[in-house]
Amino acid sequence: MIHPSFSHTSDSILMHMGTVCIKCGDEGFPETLVVCNECQACALHRYCLDGPVVFLEEVMWFCEDCEAGLVEPSSVDIRVPASPEHSDSISLANDAIKAKKELRNCINRLKKRNQQARNIIEKQKLKKRKISNQQAHKMVEKEKQDKRQISNQQQQKMIEEEKLKKRKVINQQKQNMIEDKHMKIKASPDSFAKTKALLSDSHKMPLPEHTQGSKCTREGSKFKNECELPRDAANSNVGSESAQVSLVATSDDLSFEELDHHVSAQPIAKPTWRGSLNFRNEAAGIVTELLAHMSSLACPKVMEETQLLPKVLCGDLLPRSVVWPKSFKYEGATDKSIALYFFPQSRRDEKAFHKLVDDIIQLELAIRVASINADLIIFPSTALPVEHRRVQAKYYLWGVFRGKQTSH
Repeated sequence: MIHPSFSHTSDSILMHMGTVCIKCGDEGFPETLVVCNECQACALHRYCLDGPVVFLEEVMWFCEDCEAGLVEPSSVDIRVPASPEHSDSISLANDAIKAKKELRNCINRLKKRNQQARNIIEKQKLKKRKISNQQAHKMVEKEKQDKRQISNQQQQKMIEEEKLKKRKVINQQKQNMIEDKHMKIKASPDSFAKTKALLSDSHKMPLPEHTQGSKCTREGSKFKNECELPRDAANSNVGSESAQVSLVATSDDLSFEELDHHVSAQPIAKPTWRGSLNFRNEAAGIVTELLAHMSSLACPKVMEETQLLPKVLCGDLLPRSVVWPKSFKYEGATDKSIALYFFPQSRRDEKAFHKLVDDIIQLELAIRVASINADLIIFPSTALPVEHRRVQAKYYLWGVFRGKQTSH
């Protein structure tokens, strides 16, 4: 224990004796040696003492043996009164012991606080590491998800491009087949003679039944007189030879399959009806001066029903799925399904007509017109196969007759 003192005798004696430090075992700096105040036999360097190093003041120090003797109360004789010098030394020794204990306690407290601060710093570091690891993991997961999404999008684009290519190839093949068929028809000058021979033989046989929209029998002679084919600019996009073959097929009770597998339906040049179309919904407007051309594959009853139509057709705009015939749902609509073609009569009516066609296509609508014996259902040409959707590179309207349905 260190105590300040004002005597220099012990230090001067030790310097002449060459005493060594009991802690480091070396003489070191003799002027820094401090001797035990009790036994004057042990010495210790000032810088080897516990606590702060004191160089300017005198230090009171007791060795372990003397310190133990001072602490033990049995070593002090109570009956014999101690001298004032001895009592002062005992009190100083006790104070030194207390100060040493307090110093140790302070040191322990400082160590605990430092340890706690280190623990807190370590915890904060661990938290930061965990947070950084989690953020890095999230970043890696996001990058993986982005790569997956990009790869999936690329795959979808590849699949869509392949589908588009296949569709283009199929459409091109269909167009090539259609062109080949027309070329074959134009290149065969003897086709008319063959059809006439077939027709002359067919007069001797019973008439077969033919179904077009609704079942009907053909009355050839009457229909032939009513529907002759004039050469007109409105039908200029159709070859004259194919038109004549089609007309003969409709007027002589032969089905399309029996006559020629390569001839498709075409509108007959002479219109069978002329009038205007009015809608119950006034916002739809009126399309004036419409022309209805009968299909080259239609049955005679189509002519009969067309002649019963009024000059002004009053129609209802309905969803296509509501009035779509059941036979079309399973087999699909083809050029054989067409009974009437609808076109504008003049150029001034084309704008309103094409606007009506575009609206019906975009909204997937159909027109229902009530007639005397049947309902006329009108659809856009986009409901037909690709090769029959345009006439003179434009969309058009076509209609079929359907028996009136009674509501239960």
